[in-house]
Amino acid sequence: MDTWCKSKKVLGLLDNGSSDLEFGNASITGDPQLVGLRFGNITIPKGSFITRAYIQFTVDATNKNTDPCEVTIRAENSDNPVTYNTADTFNLTKRPKIADSVKWNVSPLVNWTPVGRSNDNQKTADIKLLVQSIVNRDGFVSGNATAFYLSGNGTCEVESFFGDAPKATLLVIEYVSPITVSSRVNDANDDLEEFIAGANQTKVLGLLDNGSSDLELGNESVTGDPQMVGMHLTTCKFLKVLLLVKHTYSLQLMPPIKTLTHVGWL
Repeated sequence: MDTWCKSKKVLGLLDNGSSDLEFGNASITGDPQLVGLRFGNITIPKGSFITRAYIQFTVDATNKNTDPCEVTIRAENSDNPVTYNTADTFNLTKRPKIADSVKWNVSPLVNWTPVGRSNDNQKTADIKLLVQSIVNRDGFVSGNATAFYLSGNGTCEVESFFGDAPKATLLVIEYVSPITVSSRVNDANDDLEEFIAGANQTKVLGLLDNGSSDLELGNESVTGDPQMVGMHLTTCKFLKVLLLVKHTYSLQLMPPIKTLTHVGWL
């Protein structure tokens, strides 16, 4: 079950079931808090190349927002974060976080009206480095969950699932799936050795050892004769990738860049 939770005035308590989420402080006078966002079933192949990632929010109210509002985003250091436990104090803060973080300077207040607004100004900074570190983990598999944590200075209020489920937080990830390409040398002239300058070189520099039954990497012998090995591969079937973006329309040629969107809820 996906959920969001945030620290309350009593340190370590979780504010479960609120109609909104505030970044930084709960009010313009203070009460700092940590916002946790857990997204389940991230169906991205392990080792995918992340080209872009962000979290999309929707404006909930405007009376408490401040300018500036600066947010730090971190990711949970876990292969598959478990659901938040609202009965467990400090459940958000005591979870391990990866060392890297992303700074998000929230856009000015003029961009945070009216209520219900949700466009580029309500997107976080690019968090692709955080997502990349998650999908590169040894224990990550497609379908695992991931979790992010937001804290900072100032106040900015956005919708939660309980407040307006259709406008709940979105995680958007654009990625390229890993592709394995293999090619074998298929001609005697496609793997050759050339003698190069170096210690204990007894061969004629620049000559090619054509027709050898083997390849020595480094030196030809234990006493010296350094050489360079060249391999010419003729059957590499690489796929050309084209991404054409115009306004909100994108055209992808193989391999496709995929967009994955998840909604957080309790």
